[in-house]
Amino acid sequence: MRHENQHDLHNTRRSRGAVIAAVVVLLLAANIAIIGFALTVTSDQSIAVDRLDTVRAFYAAEAGVSMAVRELMLSEDEDGDGSIGSISDDGNPDNNPTLPQASVVVTVSTGGGSDVTLTSTGSAGQSRRSLEALLSSS
Repeated sequence: MRHENQHDLHNTRRSRGAVIAAVVVLLLAANIAIIGFALTVTSDQSIAVDRLDTVRAFYAAEAGVSMAVRELMLSEDEDGDGSIGSISDDGNPDNNPTLPQASVVVTVSTGGGSDVTLTSTGSAGQSRRSLEALLSSS
């Protein structure tokens, strides 16, 4: 009888060991799944921020073109960068126009005749967007 009790005790310990091993494997699998989900969510958030920065940069570039056209129409240097039609093109951040979470630089080049080309570059975060506008008086 003592031999049978030892055999049953040995089988019980072996069963407990198998259950503990199974629980550890299940917990490990659950942790891996949770970490994978967290990384996916973080990646999705990063993509969303990048898209938002791209839109901000584009709108900043559009705003820069509008400001430059206004300067050209009024023949006034409204942003104080020393040139009519350019915006923030002097390297001095103190006289740059205030845009929420974005910046813009507009350069002016004149072509043949009365053509003027405005190149506006908007920046937000890591994103940059450029627009080019050709103005001609007819």
